[in-house]
Amino acid sequence: MKKFGIDNPFFGFMERVGDILILNVLFVITSIPILTIGMSLSAMYRVTLRMVRRECSYVAKEYFRAFREEWRKSTAIWMILLVSGILLFFDVTVGKDMWNILNAAVGALVFIWGMLFTYVFAVQARFENTVKNIFKNSMYMAIRHFPFTVIMVVLNAIPAVCFFSEASLWRLRHQST
Repeated sequence: MKKFGIDNPFFGFMERVGDILILNVLFVITSIPILTIGMSLSAMYRVTLRMVRRECSYVAKEYFRAFREEWRKSTAIWMILLVSGILLFFDVTVGKDMWNILNAAVGALVFIWGMLFTYVFAVQARFENTVKNIFKNSMYMAIRHFPFTVIMVVLNAIPAVCFFSEASLWRLRHQST
């Protein structure tokens, strides 16, 4: 192995970084229509799992193959999560001045929704199952690995919290002028 040869570990690392960048760009582009986010997440998880097992040679080709194969179940799962997420968002925004016990219940439901969202597309990409069993297995995994689930839900919530806090700050700035 030469110091500057193509078999150098540095080039293998950079190839992996390039594949991850391509995968992220494909994910962002195919997620632009809101209805395809489920398919995009599922395809991204499937390609990532294949990359870890070293079964993936062409990221874009694998991504679009997974995108086509997973569309039915992942769209059904995404529609369930999207509708329930919209309802929970409505509950949070409208019910913020309600009783404390109702706020705690809605907060618990939001956390459970976050737990499901964290695991459901990865489980769907890895295992062949019905939509009901995908949700059941995702919840089982979330509870089984609860400390890691809490960390992942918090990390997944950071972009949403930043977005909504910035939006509310923007509204406050423009209301005063």
